[in-house]
Amino acid sequence: MSFNTRITSGSTYNIVAKQPDCDVTNYDEWVASTGNRNYRTVDDYYDANPTVGDNMTGAGTDTQLFGLANLAAVTTIEAIQIWFNGPLGGGKFLVWVDGEDSVERTAALTISNTFTDALTPSLLTPGGAAWTSSNLDDLFAGFIAVVPSRQCSIFGVEVLGTGLTKPADNPDSDNADCAAPSGPAATGFVPQVMVY
Repeated sequence: MSFNTRITSGSTYNIVAKQPDCDVTNYDEWVASTGNRNYRTVDDYYDANPTVGDNMTGAGTDTQLFGLANLAAVTTIEAIQIWFNGPLGGGKFLVWVDGEDSVERTAALTISNTFTDALTPSLLTPGGAAWTSSNLDDLFAGFIAVVPSRQCSIFGVEVLGTGLTKPADNPDSDNADCAAPSGPAATGFVPQVMVY
């Protein structure tokens, strides 16, 4: 995570990942290379039995949204950053806080010879609120292809804060789809940190 905003002196900060743990009903248009659940092809942050080489593919305006594993403990949250191992190219990230707002944003940071795209670190939710343990638990994230065929093999949301404990490993079994988040689906705005 690239982050250049002033943080509290003397605090110990952690970065942990929220990884997909379910596909969202009606927002799972990408195609998994193996198995019946798209999230299982990109949950390699913490996977009880990771599969090497699995991925998912989308094209056109295919949309993929994931429910994300909750963090076991949180004290404060400074920012989040969304990662897509692809590259996403001209595609967009979809960020949605249940009951609040959603936003579509083009990837603003490219790392590692264009093989990883990331959304610039976000200090606020799509609705403009500070990140809290509660709205972080209500976060859904994914992407829209809007370009010729794209492929993804790792996806997650990195969280910078204090008192963070990583989620449990995803089990080696298929979770059921999760319900779509509520609230407006119109495009909003995510204030962001400038990355130099």
